[in-house]
Amino acid sequence: MTHRIRVPEVGPIDLVPGLIRLREPSPFDGRAWSRLRVDDADRLAARHEGLVPVDGPQRWVEVNQSGNWMAVQRLAIQRVELGLGFSWVIDLDNRFAGQIELTGLTQAPHRAARVGAWVGRQFASRGIASAALALALDHGFGSAGVDVVEAVVDRDNEHSERGLLSMGFRQVEAGRRLRSTWESVYPPDPDANIFEITHDDLPAGVSSFVDHAMKRRNRRTRDTTDNRFHREQS
Repeated sequence: MTHRIRVPEVGPIDLVPGLIRLREPSPFDGRAWSRLRVDDADRLAARHEGLVPVDGPQRWVEVNQSGNWMAVQRLAIQRVELGLGFSWVIDLDNRFAGQIELTGLTQAPHRAARVGAWVGRQFASRGIASAALALALDHGFGSAGVDVVEAVVDRDNEHSERGLLSMGFRQVEAGRRLRSTWESVYPPDPDANIFEITHDDLPAGVSSFVDHAMKRRNRRTRDTTDNRFHREQS
């Protein structure tokens, strides 16, 4: 009897929104995947992130029909079986919240991978994407043995850039080639910004990227509470 290699589950993290974990894509995720992507087409379809965008909202709806999910799910399984990376569902309390990938895994001269993620509109700006990124980085630099993780971001995507910089990513010089393997048939967008991070970029005094993300979140919560208190007292 043969046993296929499974996409490893990572997490969970217990945050105010709920339990966040990275899990293997399921054949039953198609409806939730399609609903989130179609409902959020105006935001998600506008993003290149190094790729050629879908040409128009109708095409986006066609590409993201639930019947196309099985191809996405099969690709996730193939990636881990071939050692090309990891494709996870971002799961919030057993709800499909989005996806995150560590793909384009290379072996030499550096073991490099590229991260990409999205969450549905209802899950945005709640710390869910940051928690998922921290989980993926800890897995990549831990058991997966990755040396460097890259991210490709549209120049006008300031929200994603702020999230990467706060996690410890740094922008690389313009014109430098990707270390990770580019899987798309389309070349990378030359106008996109490239960011990278290594385990050595983890700030002093924290044990993991999850620890780093949690401490940042707690500081923001305290600052918000303090500011509200001072406003009420003034």
